[in-house]
Amino acid sequence: QAVGCCWRRAAPSSPPPGPAMAALVVKALAAAAVFVPRPEINDDAADPELARAEAVQEELSWQWERDFRAQTGSPTLVPNPFEELFFDQYIDHYNLQHPGTFKQRYLVSTTEWGGPGFPIFFHTGGETTDVALEWASLGYVHTLAHKHKALQVFVEHRFFGKSQPHAGNSSFELEGDRIGTLSLEQALSDYVAVATFVREQYNASRSPVISFGASLSGLLAAYTRIKFPAVFDGAVSSSSPFFGHPGAEMVKRKFDWRKVLTHNFDTISPGCPELVRQGFRELLQDPNAAQVFADPCSKIPADTNALAQVAWMKLEMMGQFPYPAGAAGRGGEIHAQCMAMEASVMAHNPVFSHLVGLRLPGQPCPTEAEPAPAKAGNVTTTTRDPDPAKGFFGDAWLYLSCTDIVIPIGSNNKTDMFPAHDWSYKVWGESCQHRFHVQPRPERFFEKMGTLRSEDLAATASRLLFTYGDSDPWKVFGLHESPADDIEVLTIPGGGHCSDLEAPRPDDSEPMVEARTRIDRKVGQWIQAAQLQRGVKMSSKAAKFLAPQ
Repeated sequence: QAVGCCWRRAAPSSPPPGPAMAALVVKALAAAAVFVPRPEINDDAADPELARAEAVQEELSWQWERDFRAQTGSPTLVPNPFEELFFDQYIDHYNLQHPGTFKQRYLVSTTEWGGPGFPIFFHTGGETTDVALEWASLGYVHTLAHKHKALQVFVEHRFFGKSQPHAGNSSFELEGDRIGTLSLEQALSDYVAVATFVREQYNASRSPVISFGASLSGLLAAYTRIKFPAVFDGAVSSSSPFFGHPGAEMVKRKFDWRKVLTHNFDTISPGCPELVRQGFRELLQDPNAAQVFADPCSKIPADTNALAQVAWMKLEMMGQFPYPAGAAGRGGEIHAQCMAMEASVMAHNPVFSHLVGLRLPGQPCPTEAEPAPAKAGNVTTTTRDPDPAKGFFGDAWLYLSCTDIVIPIGSNNKTDMFPAHDWSYKVWGESCQHRFHVQPRPERFFEKMGTLRSEDLAATASRLLFTYGDSDPWKVFGLHESPADDIEVLTIPGGGHCSDLEAPRPDDSEPMVEARTRIDRKVGQWIQAAQLQRGVKMSSKAAKFLAPQ
């Protein structure tokens, strides 16, 4: 279901997420949304257990988005201005019986662009409620755009944010011409249409187009190059779950994702996983445990299962982002939470007192909608969206998790620190049937793309760079070695989820600096090769400027 963090209730010793990574955390909050155990499904459409689980998800996701936007008063968060535009996109690219268009949102910046012939950097939007959050999170793409004089385009994924094919919640009606048009295949065709249009609008038919993405958007970036090489000249895919479908090999590894995450905790704060196990035992074995954590300010139900889910979400969110490892980095936040657990034990308090958010007597409730801070770039605060379909845990992501992005992730309480929960294709299929009247067929997408195996990828693709942090749990479902000379896999020691595409920071490790240098060099090579193919004649000064260093 979800992993997440709720910073307004974090322990005093736990620093809030830095603005450079806050949107990526929000993004990962959605990306891992379906992997915390769901309650058992029954035949009652108004299942109270399911409603409780979704209330937890919605509340934590809202807190994260609100707190992220509250940080955007910092003038250093989004220094690159963009223009918000809308493209008349086909609702259905493949069935002419479903006519019509919708307004798909995209962001454009020409601030760094050198003009026709210079590259276009194209971000394939992922699973966030606002593509501006993705703009804010991928600071290294902006750095590369400055160096290579690139025009930047960030496209919002259909059915997310403002890019709704139909009015209100009607996009999510369980019909083939409504939610049935939400798929990765449709999204890829959206990106082709926008890229082609932008080239025409800016007289940039010969400009190389390099796609970028992180996590789900990294998967989509790779596929733009694989399936549409005449439009996209290369792709950088960060933390992509490229082989994350429940084939036989991946099901065998269903406990590996949480094993990596648990290892991150143990590496940063040795012994912490055992504290976490103790915390879950306290919550789940004591029927009166919820009373200790009762919070009149919270929308989260005060019962032990809901509180265990909150703890689970927060731990998984922290564990995906151990980079940078120092006290000032996100690894310091993991260490601080582990120290808070240890202090709770020493004080004879519940282990999860700080993690779950034990409110002190008399502490006032936070307001739901804070005053909007000064704008930073184009990202501002927001009030809670009354439409749950647009939330991080709304129907858009859940539907994709029942169709194209079915990833087997379980827990065993042995190699990981979470309560045992086996992942079952059968049970997940029952959940999807109950919610959306669909049975997962995840291999279908990969079969159509021709990428069920790495050998298939080697036979059909080129100019691809896959990057993974070796502390990122999502590496489990990625490529582990380069299948061809022009398909490179770069593993970054100590790196976390999507950390290579974040903005550079003073405490970056040497491996991270080297990884970004390699990304820069590879992108420069692709640009030069594509310019030659397209017959672009650059001045000697421009050619020297763009040459890989």
